[in-house]
Amino acid sequence: MSDMLEKLREWTAEAEKLEAANERFAQEVAEIEKAAAQADAYRQVVNAQASHNWGYYQHLHKDELDQYWAQTVDNIVYAHGREAFYGRESTYQYYIETPKKMCANGRANALKNYGLQVDPPDGPGYRVHNVISSPVVEIAGNGQTAQGIWMAHTFMSQMNSDGSASPSFGLAKYGDEFYQENGTWKMWHRRDYVDSMLPCNILDTLPFENNVPLFQEGVKTIAQMGDMIYKPYSCTYREPKIPQPYDTWDPAQSYIQIIKDGYAEGGDDV
Repeated sequence: MSDMLEKLREWTAEAEKLEAANERFAQEVAEIEKAAAQADAYRQVVNAQASHNWGYYQHLHKDELDQYWAQTVDNIVYAHGREAFYGRESTYQYYIETPKKMCANGRANALKNYGLQVDPPDGPGYRVHNVISSPVVEIAGNGQTAQGIWMAHTFMSQMNSDGSASPSFGLAKYGDEFYQENGTWKMWHRRDYVDSMLPCNILDTLPFENNVPLFQEGVKTIAQMGDMIYKPYSCTYREPKIPQPYDTWDPAQSYIQIIKDGYAEGGDDV
């Protein structure tokens, strides 16, 4: 009888060891799965941001918004400088209609000055190259949102009404936010921080002429340190802040903080 009890104790101890080992194994598997999900989320976030830049470069603005931006939420934002275009309608209007008008102006100027007939949607003289680097990305602990920042070197040009080019070189930073939608990471909020736009000639003027807003609906002024015009005394503005690890989304951490409705006025720093 005592031998059977001893055997029972041994079996119980072995079973407890096996159960503990299984628990450790399950925990290790869960940690590996979480790390793999984080790695895949990082890959998707970086690809979504880069795909946006490729779509911008190729003038595939609507296709890019439809494919790489969140579709199940309406609070997408496209922010440039001190203006933020809130919501799907405002974002689509700004991001699609503004370059469409620039391309149309380019076609008209090409025809007038050079006798060159160019069919839509191409825009003669309108070129944009954004070379991005230095990514810092944080995925939320709950796997629903993410934040990232990038640096960018940009080249932009468009054709003036007299047929001359207005090329410029820019130094910029991006603060972007992403939303996980049905297992796929999409662009959610996009913020451009333009440090400097420098004409690629000796003219002491802005690189673009007649940059008049096309519309007013859905436009909001957002907080920004400094403006986008280079001056001999310009400082480095410490934004956007590097994203820190977080569990759930808090609007206070967003790179887009509204000051007022409508376009920004004047060149004062905010």
